[in-house]
Amino acid sequence: FPLQIQLPNPERQNRAITFFKWLLFIPWYIWQQVWGIAFQILIVLAWFILLFTAKLPKEFFSFAVSYYRYSARIEAWLVNLTAAWPPWHGRPVAEYGLILNIDRKEHYNRWKTGFRLILMIPLLALMYGLMFYGFFFWFLGFWAILFTGKLPHWCRKPLADVFAMNLRINAYALLLVEEWPPFKAEDQIGVLPDEQSFVETAKEL
Repeated sequence: FPLQIQLPNPERQNRAITFFKWLLFIPWYIWQQVWGIAFQILIVLAWFILLFTAKLPKEFFSFAVSYYRYSARIEAWLVNLTAAWPPWHGRPVAEYGLILNIDRKEHYNRWKTGFRLILMIPLLALMYGLMFYGFFFWFLGFWAILFTGKLPHWCRKPLADVFAMNLRINAYALLLVEEWPPFKAEDQIGVLPDEQSFVETAKEL
């Protein structure tokens, strides 16, 4: 699949930051909404460009991926999958607690682009179902962090799988990828055992 995701497994998380994260998140959310206006306009233009030319300009793709990477970072931070404060940009950062890369295609299928909304129907149903499943493990993980300072693996694994699946479904909906997202949990995300190995792998990428 052309969208690859990797997350480190932080050993500990700050309990106070976790408790007030919904409030601390506001500045990043405001910037996401402002940036998102330009992103939404670009996606509409991209749909017409792909429909008539079957190609997406590199500048369009780079801008869209930067916004998508920024959104993924703040969402991963919000649901406690990473303890690192999100940067305000969407450029790749080897030391940050999330790697997200999307391979750009040279040619797109016009039929798949034209009927993308119809093709999205079963994926949207799946995504909404996964949201309830993910919320359950986020809720348990939230209290686990407050009492222990750690997100247990039995919460983190299903939460990370839901997070990755939603990213891939949204990337498909937003024309960033053309391939149908994989459904196997083991295909969803690469989770590295610790921060050091994450940084080393990120630098290699």
